[in-house]
Amino acid sequence: FEEERGFASRVGLTLLNAFQPSMTAPAFAKSEHRAALRFLLLTALPLSLLAGVIPHTRSLLFADGVIHVLGQPTPSAIALDVGRAMAVQLALDAVHLMALWLPFISLLRAYAGEEKAEYGRRMLLYRAWLLPASTLLTGLILWPQSEPAAGQSPAQGVLFLLAFPQLLPIFLLLAMGYTARYACALSTMWSILIVIIAATVSAFASDAAMTLANIVLPKLPS
Repeated sequence: FEEERGFASRVGLTLLNAFQPSMTAPAFAKSEHRAALRFLLLTALPLSLLAGVIPHTRSLLFADGVIHVLGQPTPSAIALDVGRAMAVQLALDAVHLMALWLPFISLLRAYAGEEKAEYGRRMLLYRAWLLPASTLLTGLILWPQSEPAAGQSPAQGVLFLLAFPQLLPIFLLLAMGYTARYACALSTMWSILIVIIAATVSAFASDAAMTLANIVLPKLPS
């Protein structure tokens, strides 16, 4: 945050900085990360909770731009269902983030030292919101769309819109690489290798967590 700016302006600027990973990477070369933790709680936490509502609820169906109630659930059952959906997505995002965090920070500590590993922690706290934002935007884009007929693919415009949310996690990986290179002073080769290792671990962990979530969650009503 830049203290001379207003609160909303600082938050907005920090969000926009995520799309300039190479330019903003040197700014992570600080050990203090209380402000970064506050930013994570302010952005990633609510985004993660909201992102779980559309894909994980079992009493509501978001389609055709409206919310369909499935079956005849009571208001309390719907509230519990929405709360469970939020908790599931929060757990999925936590697994995704930690599966990036652990190998990335461990490798930074090994090759750059403990002090510079703090820079990586600070960066991840500031950029964690990109993960739930991707899920939330995907759900919001698909919500107004009608399900394509059998044998048909979604309209090209929809596919184009869906491309942007899929880029958000890539900006997180870029931030990791540029932070390792410019803030932690690792070579380009090591910076790329560390990110590849972390991304691979995260992919396997996220896939396993999603499989478990699909087992735990009830099946959608027909």
